Amino acid sequence: GTMVVTNGASLANGGTLVLNSGLFKANSLFADSDSSRVIFNGGTLQSGGTSYYVTYAGNAMPFVVGDGADLATFQLLNSGAHSFAGGLVVSSNALLTGAGTVNGNIFVGNGGTFAPGTTNASYLTVNGGLVLSNNCTTLLGLNPASGYTNHVEGLTNVVYGGTLPITNLASPAP
Repeated sequence: GTMVVTNGASLANGGTLVLNSGLFKANSLFADSDSSRVIFNGGTLQSGGTSYYVTYAGNAMPFVVGDGADLATFQLLNSGAHSFAGGLVVSSNALLTGAGTVNGNIFVGNGGTFAPGTTNASYLTVNGGLVLSNNCTTLLGLNPASGYTNHVEGLTNVVYGGTLPITNLASPAP
């Protein structure tokens, strides 16, 4: 099914959001307490802004996209700000895409896909590190006529593995 939250979805006072399939779309998503949890096994999560500061035994927990078995897509909407105190982990069979700013480290595991930007040329700013594991895929686009690209900027460090297909974003010739 589909659930669209036109304002913010807040788990700030505790609570659990479980997404196994379907679409959950929110203008903003907040999970900022020790008793909050987002369990994102599969489906599509679209967020215009995210604040994820969930701790366990005093340690910030990562926001995990997918359970490694089911298809999962996390799409960053509206060029918003997305903060992950414990980082952002993209599992096997999962996709991180969209534009905006990610505050925190991103780890793309084996079999995961990282596709900054959207179908047209745009970028993702990462205020943190980026680890692209072996056997992951990074999808980038380029419009040779205009010079626009889907790209990542602002990184503090990068560990690169996997494959890098480049897609032509220009319209086909008539």
